[in-house]
Formats: sequence, structure tokens, C-alpha cells
Amino acid sequence: MVIIEFVFYTLSMKTQSNDLIGFSDFKIPILKIPPIQSIRNPYGEAIYYREFENPSDTLLVLVHGMGGDSRYLTQLGIQLASRTKFHVILPDLKHHGEMNNEKSAKLGPHEDVVLDLNFLKDNLLQRRGFSKVMLVGHSLGGAVVLKWLLSQPPNVFQKVVMISPYLPQPYSVESKNFPLWIKRTDDGRMKLKFPEQAKWGSEVEEYEASYIRSCLPEPLSWDSCLQRCSGITVIASDSDLILDIEKYRRHLANQNKIKFFEIPALSHIGLVTSGENGKKIFDLAFST
Repeated sequence: MVIIEFVFYTLSMKTQSNDLIGFSDFKIPILKIPPIQSIRNPYGEAIYYREFENPSDTLLVLVHGMGGDSRYLTQLGIQLASRTKFHVILPDLKHHGEMNNEKSAKLGPHEDVVLDLNFLKDNLLQRRGFSKVMLVGHSLGGAVVLKWLLSQPPNVFQKVVMISPYLPQPYSVESKNFPLWIKRTDDGRMKLKFPEQAKWGSEVEEYEASYIRSCLPEPLSWDSCLQRCSGITVIASDSDLILDIEKYRRHLANQNKIKFFEIPALSHIGLVTSGENGKKIFDLAFST
């Protein structure tokens, strides 16, 4: 089968000053994107997701970051599904994805990002009988999986892996370039500065302050996180221009129970869209 790759950005990051996020690293194998599926939450709202099926008793959930959707994690999903042999799902966060027509993410009175993910997880456990659940989150998705972990009793999740995660205060990891990619307004909204070449119709370009708060584990207690699962792994890159690897090093220096790995020469988005990097993430987070 011929794999068609959709390339967002074709010019080198060295010549494109506005490609801070790393769209030049971004390739999606169109023909391998799983079809969208959905279930309904108790309010009748659709929860959308994709899955790579495997006959496994372990469910692996991959949560995307800000602005994107489940398709952004296709490369990583392919690699982890083939190497771990786990059943892998890629949910769309609320108000994200190709089924979403809004450019702004905001929550209604009863809406909750983590509750939807948990409802999806419980539905799959009931229907498929998985005995283990592991979480992987990228960027803002890293914060979401931590909040999800903290919302549950111990041992619901066996392992949590965060790839260049966005973290709340006092663990902020924003780099000096962060405001060049995401602008904060006076009322707390976050506006993303997508290059025109990087748009494909479903990107979320603005986040209400309440939506960001719903994704962040505040307050964040590493001890509480570690009490709820058997292992936490953080992966970052020295070439991430959005989130600062030095801040990860400083924040995690005394966290001996958290595994911290550095992958060189990959951008913020290249960490999850590079096909070869999926093997590295497997080796670091799941092979032992």
C-alpha cells in the first residue's frame, strides 16, 4: 500500500521563524488514520475517538495537545499499537477534531474535559473488558492526563507518560518563545498563532480561560500522582522551542520516582509526529 503523507510545512525551520511549534516536522500518513467513532455521554453529547485495535487486556489512551486533534497522534498511535500490542485509542478533546466546526474552545455549564474522557474509558472497559489502562499525553494533553489521574482513586491507571507536557504553576515550563506561539489576552484567553500553511480546517485557535483551567491539575502534587499509579515518565526535547527543557530538569531534579528522558533534535510537535520517534518513546516508556 502506498502511504500518502500530508505535509503541513515544507520549508526548514531554519528559514521559517514562525515555525516555532515544528510544523516542518509534521507528517500524517493519511491512509492510516483510523476512522472516527463516537459514543454519547449522559448529556447526549458525542465523544469522538479513533482506535487501533489489538487483542490485548491493556487499553492505552493517547491524548493530544492544544490546537490539534486525534489525527496529530496517528504516527505515535501506529508505533505504540504495533510495538506494545496494546489496544490504543485516540480521543478528541471536547470541542476539537474534524467533527468540530468551532475555532474557539469553551465549556458549557455541565461540560468537563476529564469527565468525558473518563466516561469513554468506562464505556470501553465495560464493553471490552480491559484489565489495565495506561495514559499518554502530549503538551496540554500531558496536563489533562495528570488531572485525569488525580481525579481517580489509586490503581485505576497503571502508567502515565507525558511528552513535553504543559504544566501549571508552580511548575511552569513555558519558554521565552511561548508568547510568540500563544498570546494571552487580558481576560485569560489563549490565542494560537497558526501559520496559514499549517491550517487544515479543524484547528482550534482560541481557548477560553475556563477551558484551560478544566485541563490543568491545580494544585499539582507529584506525590499524589505517584500514589495513584505504578509509574510516571516525562519525555522532552532540547529542540522544543515552546516548552523549556531546562525547566523540566529543574522541576524534576528531586523527583526520583519520576523517570525523565531527553530526546535530542525534535521540535514540540516533532516529538509525536515523527514516525521514528514512536520507537524511541516505546523504548523509553514501555519496553521495561
